[in-house]
Amino acid sequence: MNRICYLILFLLLSLSGCGGGGGSGGSNPSQQTLVTTAGSAVVLPVSSASQFEVSGGVPPYRVANSNQAIAVGAISGKVLTIGAVSAGSTNLLVLDNSGASIAINVRVGSSIPLYTTAASSLTIGVGDSASRTFTIGGGGAPYTVQGSANDVARVEMISATQWKVTGITIGTTTVKIRDAAGTEIQVAVSVGAPELRVSPTDLKLFPGITAIVKISGGQPPYRIAGGIPAAVDAKISASQPDELIIVGKLASELELSVADATGQLQKVTVKVEIGQATFGFSPSSLSISENDTQNINLTIFGAAAGEVCLFTSDSRYLKPAGAACRTATGGSLPVVVETGTFGNRCVNSDTEVTITAVDSARAVGTATIKIIDNGVACGAESFAISPSALTLNATATVGQAVVTGGSGTYLVSSANPAAVTAAVAGSVVTLTRVAPSAANPVAITVRDSRDPSRSLTLNVTVN
Repeated sequence: MNRICYLILFLLLSLSGCGGGGGSGGSNPSQQTLVTTAGSAVVLPVSSASQFEVSGGVPPYRVANSNQAIAVGAISGKVLTIGAVSAGSTNLLVLDNSGASIAINVRVGSSIPLYTTAASSLTIGVGDSASRTFTIGGGGAPYTVQGSANDVARVEMISATQWKVTGITIGTTTVKIRDAAGTEIQVAVSVGAPELRVSPTDLKLFPGITAIVKISGGQPPYRIAGGIPAAVDAKISASQPDELIIVGKLASELELSVADATGQLQKVTVKVEIGQATFGFSPSSLSISENDTQNINLTIFGAAAGEVCLFTSDSRYLKPAGAACRTATGGSLPVVVETGTFGNRCVNSDTEVTITAVDSARAVGTATIKIIDNGVACGAESFAISPSALTLNATATVGQAVVTGGSGTYLVSSANPAAVTAAVAGSVVTLTRVAPSAANPVAITVRDSRDPSRSLTLNVTVN
């Protein structure tokens, strides 16, 4: 136990020695039923205490503690004090002088409700490669997880605060997450093939030049569905089974379909053009979803011998991987475009990013990549804080809240640091009471460090 817990225990046990007035036992036809304002259940944060009134029955009253390592109780007169020592659940028994009793279930946890970073429902694929790992926090440790259908998905704790779910076969299951106080939350899990995706979804290339389309999701193995048009050579890579390799042959505009093992289909639009200058990119234009964070493979062709330097028009979303300048061998150079400094490709509207190459002869080639907006505000569906309001006082001087979503790194500020200060470590915001505030609540602002325009507000009442 920490010092606060020892203090609570000492004070409450001292109070229990006070007895409590009330008079002698005996029968009384008009005697009222023994009652307490605590009711049948009490929930308290660790290292806190609450007081309740006992009435009715036959005084004096006393209290029996079933597990003083979790909570303690003491009665002075008609005042019942319950102190929370450590996370868990226990029962207190309030008795009067006639033997009547009231059972009170006491649950002790943190000031933050039990939570998990998993959504309330999720879909995963089959196999270890499609497994998902999530964090548990709040409530009172230790935590447990349990799945309702072990033949559908394997659920396991992999650390004190992390759990993993692995799909075994297609079906559904429910994961139950519990803390030491018995609080439970549930996550509905569907095991099946996640959505099949291809990136890019459309591209422009030139005869003899190769383009690579990345395949993800669905259920491997992948294949080309239907016949292959004579205008292109297309195949699934033997060494990289998640890559569709396309080589332009004849001027045309066509569609290729990629299928997974479950029959899901995704189409790739290909335009083969004639008459490209000797120096350029292939593909020279393409479109990707803002949900796609995979690398994009381009090829420079026809470059002058010597050094080729690469640039991006918006490094927030897309940037060439590796050195800014490199040597083109035989006029050809592969270029990998990776996610930019934002760490994601979320855009608020369709956005074009230009990748530019300059060769040793100062000739310029460009590739235009359009990022398609999915219609959802960036991070709006997941950027949140829990709880969104809390109270600090002389007893509870420190509180915490958990941020989810966004980029994963955050900035915090207090509107009144003389009353309450705020700090963030990872996803946990810690609030510390400095002094009572004349104006409540005090607004704590949480911002996404990679996009400060996105903010959340936590209202703190400081007494």
